[in-house]
Amino acid sequence: LLILVAFPVNAMAAEDTAIREAFDNTGNYMAALGDPSAGSTGGEWMALGFARSGREVPDSYYDSVVAYVDEKIDENGRLHATKCTTNCRFIVALTAIGKDPTDVGSHNLLAGLNDMGYIRKVGVSGVIWTLIAFDCGRYEMPKGIDRETLVDTILDFQVPGGGWANSGNIADPDVTSMAIQALAPYRKDYPEVRTAIDTAVQILSNMQDETGNFPSQYGASSESISQVI
Repeated sequence: LLILVAFPVNAMAAEDTAIREAFDNTGNYMAALGDPSAGSTGGEWMALGFARSGREVPDSYYDSVVAYVDEKIDENGRLHATKCTTNCRFIVALTAIGKDPTDVGSHNLLAGLNDMGYIRKVGVSGVIWTLIAFDCGRYEMPKGIDRETLVDTILDFQVPGGGWANSGNIADPDVTSMAIQALAPYRKDYPEVRTAIDTAVQILSNMQDETGNFPSQYGASSESISQVI
């Protein structure tokens, strides 16, 4: 009996050790690439990963963000003419490292996300990431948009059968997973959100292949697995 009881405990400990080793190796690999600096590749996502995994984000990253924002931001408070996700990316990263996205070199990155026409220019991803950006710090929304409208718009973007995609009528694992993340805080209060999430989780389950991957039309990728997790 003692052997039977000890076996699952030992198996779980070995699994925890393997996960910790993968976690540390990934972080060490990222750290060896150099300090993060403003910009999508090697920038916000790296800073976000470091911050959420307990690693230190160097002060030089924030300095580079201030310089980037000073250079790129327009009179409407937007860092890109068509991609609201650029503002969103910086908001999420800055929140993760404990910085105020409403005062980046005196610029308010939230203020630029004030128009649904602009937010929808990149499709459902823009709506998803706008909601994630405001919710990551429970920030007050500017006049012109509200959380209910963002939630309803995400629901309107569902493809036939459930799930989400940036284009076409077949659910994409990355976009579906992002939508679930954005909608999750509203699952309790919105029955239609709960239904959409439950359907989407089942769709993701059906997507998974025998290797554990969640292949999309672009093939299998670690990004899809990460978004599903």
